[in-house]
Amino acid sequence: MIQHERLLDAMEQDLRKDSDDYVYLRGLMQELRQGLVQCDSGTIRLLNDRIQALLDTARERAARRVKLLKAVGLAFDEAGMQAFIRLYPAPRDRDMGALWAQLGQIARQCHGLNEGNGQLLACQQEILGQLLDPQSGDGLYGPQAY
Repeated sequence: MIQHERLLDAMEQDLRKDSDDYVYLRGLMQELRQGLVQCDSGTIRLLNDRIQALLDTARERAARRVKLLKAVGLAFDEAGMQAFIRLYPAPRDRDMGALWAQLGQIARQCHGLNEGNGQLLACQQEILGQLLDPQSGDGLYGPQAY
């Protein structure tokens, strides 16, 4: 019984830390967009380092979740996670279900911000490429032919 409680506690602790970290990551992704808009390479580099550190930690926790799910004979997928959440006694199971859903929502928001930042960066690179090599572009930024 004590081992069972340890597994439940470990999962809860990791999910709470992930939730906090993803909220922080969301803020960093928003700051990164501002850095990209302003072409502030120092800020971009600093934010990328912070983002990478958070992602590394999140990967470690995800690997630990896989081990926890395997320890109770569950697959690492949504169904396995939902089955694990049902192992918590009421009302803790509802709290954990809400925490898991919240984490998924924040992760999707971070993914969307990352996609937007990637599109902005791609546009900037395209413009920069046209500026540096007007012959390869559509002539928008190249010398005018008279």
